[in-house]
This record gives sequence, C-alpha cells and structure tokens, in this order.
Amino acid sequence: METSPRRTLSSVTDMESLSGEEWEEIFGAKNQTPSSTRIPGWVRLLTAITVIAMLVSAAPSALTAIRQIGNISEPEEIRAHALERAEESEYGWLVADVLVTSIADPSIGGSVSSDPPDGVIKIDHRSWDRSALDEVVTHEIGHLLEFAMSGAQSASVVRGGITREAWAECAAVAASERSLDRDGETAEYRCTPTEFEAFSQAVDEVTELCRGWGEPECRSID
Repeated sequence: METSPRRTLSSVTDMESLSGEEWEEIFGAKNQTPSSTRIPGWVRLLTAITVIAMLVSAAPSALTAIRQIGNISEPEEIRAHALERAEESEYGWLVADVLVTSIADPSIGGSVSSDPPDGVIKIDHRSWDRSALDEVVTHEIGHLLEFAMSGAQSASVVRGGITREAWAECAAVAASERSLDRDGETAEYRCTPTEFEAFSQAVDEVTELCRGWGEPECRSID
C-alpha cells in the first residue's frame, strides 16, 4: 500500500493547512497548532469598534487643532496684526490704538467705546485666524467711521436708516472683508444689498471726516 510522503518543514508552504498530526510530527506535541492561536473573529470586531469609537471621539479636538494651525494667540501678535490691518484701511487713521483683552461674551470678537468714543479697538484674547481677525478689525473701524460722521454715538439707527451693526458690517463689505447677505436673514451682524446701498450713499455725501478723540483730526473725503 502506498503511503503519503512525509511532510517536512521545508516542504510546508501553508502553515495553516497542516493537520494536527502533521503539526505534531514536525513541531512536537507540546506546540499549539496555528488554528488554536488564531484570534477569534468576535475579538477582532470588538477591537475594531473600540478603535473607531476612539477616533470618532477624538475627531472634534483633532479638527480644532488642525484649524488652529497658523493662528495667532499671543496678545502682542494679535495687537500687531490688528494695527497692521488698520494701517491698510482707508479709515484706519480713526484708530487710536488696539487693546487685547478678555471679552466675556464668546460671540463678540471686538468692540469700541461709543459714549464717548476714544478710537480704541478692543480685541478678545483668543486664538485668531488672521482673516477672521481682519474682519473684526474692519467691522470696528466701521463703527469709528459712523462715530466720526454722525457725532450721535447713542443712536441705535444711524445714517441711511440702518442699524449700527448693519452699518459696521456694510463697512466691512465695502472693504472686501465680508460678503453681502442676500438671503434676507434678520441676524444682527449682516449687510443686505439695500443696506449697503444706503451705507454707500451716506458715505458719498460726506466731504470731510473728523475724529474728535485722541488728537483731533479732520480729512477731506474724495
């Protein structure tokens, strides 16, 4: 009777194809077969689910960290960037200074004093994307522009019949820092096409602009 040739370690190409007897013949009875050391499928599935859950839970903080790459957060850096943006603005000369401070309301990135105005832009001490900081600075310069034009700092509705915040937003739109709101939203911080038209007309009517804070100064408006 013919017998199968004895399998040796050198002739084995698929370790998992070995039978128990063949494994014992080659490696000895005390060794375990590959199938006995294989990780059960349910353990692999549970491990995969656990890893995915960890990645998902870490995703928000990871995305936040990625978004903040390149941001500026040191007070002196924030102030320097804000002043640089003011120098580039047509009405940047209305800015007396920039103060970096903590603003309690997280929805407010900057502010200016209106009663009486002092020309100081206050910027919240947070991690700033440079373009977002430019928008806030330009918005606040818009307020200073209105203060210099009207002299009625306590009014909530300014020239052109628009609100103070809409005016400042329209100033940011005019400086190409923000976009028109064409969806008719009623949010406070927006500038609709109608409001932008009123803003532009009001600015066009002014031939001289004067600031009464810091070192008083007047300039002709082309």
